[in-house]
Amino acid sequence: MNQDQKVLLYDGNCSLCTRLANYLGQRDKKRVLSLITLQSAESCLAGNSECDGYSCVNTVVFIDGGRVFTKSAAVLAAFAELGGMWRAVAFLKIFPRPLRDYVYDLVARNRLKISKLFRLK
Repeated sequence: MNQDQKVLLYDGNCSLCTRLANYLGQRDKKRVLSLITLQSAESCLAGNSECDGYSCVNTVVFIDGGRVFTKSAAVLAAFAELGGMWRAVAFLKIFPRPLRDYVYDLVARNRLKISKLFRLK
């Protein structure tokens, strides 16, 4: 993997996760993000040593060169890469990571219910 490459690994079987990845991809005007599902073979090629493609489908992973972010830190880092007004999302870092990850885990555990609630496909 290129040290300058920025990769977002997400659960391709989750409609909420896929919609978030598509949302980021549409707003990535500089095309700096590579969006890869955790289930794909590319996931391993991207340097994803955190997951084997199946054991951590409850979390998103963001790889920025050699640095690996998971859960809420991954989401915040991915949005920050979009630049512009999206960097404002970084203000959420004022909340302690355990609190951010608690909210992240709550959403992750209920992502299928959330998808059905909002009829996400």
